[in-house]
Amino acid sequence: MADFFSCLLKAAQLTILFLKRFFEIESWVRMRTLYDVQQLLKKFGIIVYIGNRMADLELMELELRGLYQSKLVETRDFEMALLIIRQEKRKEKEKRNRG
Repeated sequence: MADFFSCLLKAAQLTILFLKRFFEIESWVRMRTLYDVQQLLKKFGIIVYIGNRMADLELMELELRGLYQSKLVETRDFEMALLIIRQEKRKEKEKRNRG
């Protein structure tokens, strides 16, 4: 009887692990805006607000790189977040050059 319950417990743990991994792996698909990047950083207790948009973007990139180097963020999440930050930087530079 104890073997049955230990097998049942092991199956439940594996199911939870699978579901957790599945949703973490697919999180990069949902990341589309800078707000999504901010939410990713917020999961690790990182809230960036300096008041200067370009400085905010630079600091977000630094924090993101630190999380990735510490292996706390998946490669796909890192790449997608970095792409979004770079797009926002480009938009900000274009806005500053115009006026």
